[in-house]
Amino acid sequence: MPMLVWSASADTIAPPAHAAYLQQALAGRVDVDLRVTEGASHLSFLNVLPPHIQDPLPDREAFLDHLTTEVCAFALDRRSVSERYSP
Repeated sequence: MPMLVWSASADTIAPPAHAAYLQQALAGRVDVDLRVTEGASHLSFLNVLPPHIQDPLPDREAFLDHLTTEVCAFALDRRSVSERYSP
């Protein structure tokens, strides 16, 4: 099954290098669509931030709307893997 992996450029807990390693390790076996969100932190992906946390993204709501749209589009793509990733 293909994977959609989102990472945050300012994530110090699970940095983008970890996601890139996953993509590289699975190369040739699993298609990994890696997306790195510039300026985002580890917690930017949460719907509700913990108290006293300020998100670094300038328009967090727009980012979350975009994230939701992209994840749903990926999950609902009913084409076969070969159709989805053919050149």
